Amino acid sequence: MKPSHPLPTALLSLLMAGTPVLLKADITVLHTWTMGDEEKGTAGSPAAQTLVDTTGDLDLTVVGSPVYAASGSALGVLFANTDSAHNMGATEYFEGAEAKVNPTDIAKWGVEAIVRIDVIPAENQELAVVELGGGTQGIVLQTFGKGAWTIHQSNVVISAATIPVRTGELQHVAAVHNNGKWELYVDGLLATSFNSADYDPAPGIRIGAGNVGGGNNRGFNGLIETVRVFEFTDTFAIEDTLLSTLNPDSDRDGFDDTVETALGFDPRDVNSTPESRSGIETAVEFSFYAAKNKKYTIESSSDLQNWTPVQTDIPGLGGEITRLYSKRGQTKLFYRSVRQAE
Repeated sequence: MKPSHPLPTALLSLLMAGTPVLLKADITVLHTWTMGDEEKGTAGSPAAQTLVDTTGDLDLTVVGSPVYAASGSALGVLFANTDSAHNMGATEYFEGAEAKVNPTDIAKWGVEAIVRIDVIPAENQELAVVELGGGTQGIVLQTFGKGAWTIHQSNVVISAATIPVRTGELQHVAAVHNNGKWELYVDGLLATSFNSADYDPAPGIRIGAGNVGGGNNRGFNGLIETVRVFEFTDTFAIEDTLLSTLNPDSDRDGFDDTVETALGFDPRDVNSTPESRSGIETAVEFSFYAAKNKKYTIESSSDLQNWTPVQTDIPGLGGEITRLYSKRGQTKLFYRSVRQAE
């Protein structure tokens, strides 16, 4: 099955060789779990007993019965941990005492994932995507508080973002230890952070759950497509992570490749950008007088026979109301106001 976010052939060869992969100048990938691609799974079938680490040597073993599910044209593992906020028998991929991610520089490393949540979690339900370590030396990337993305440093700090879960959509989330802080990125935005000394996680890896040292697993409910652990040098750039596979911006000019291509710009040339592109379109000014304490609807028609609502629930203030409507793509259009029934 082809991945929805294709990687260059040379990079795929390195991944299959089981060696750390240097991406661009700063990011070195230590561990990669592609959640079914390496295992050649098929949507709807039980997930493999062993989840292969295609970059390092930390293969994980399944607990419970997750299944494969489609994620675009790629594959992911669907976890269905819904029984409680802190369930004891979470479905997950797990490895214990022998599994340690071992970043070279414990000041500059991170864990990231591409995930999809289909139902907003209940109040205070923790949906753990991945946990590295455990006890008092573990880090969990999860949701908390009815849909806020969160970093949870084992029983020490919970730092929640204001960027919410977008149900039914793939999202990129990353917990990054960056020179004295844990930083949480959601879809490329720095969402929250807190101070933390250099951090070397204890042994133990969970994907699809996390126990944050308390013995109760916080099971994930949704699809996980990819999980990676990486380290970096110099200045961290979120654009160098898996985020680029969801919203590719090859020349890093701030515009996605698809946008530049659609507008006729070269997505590989930083000097070819739509940033300065602008335009002027003639607009129609429509105005009417509206009585106090009444509500109105503006409707449009191309033939004065069939009318379509343009804007509803416009409150009247006893004076004139004015609206501007673009003529882009329109040859002829009429407008009228209608008082709404009380």
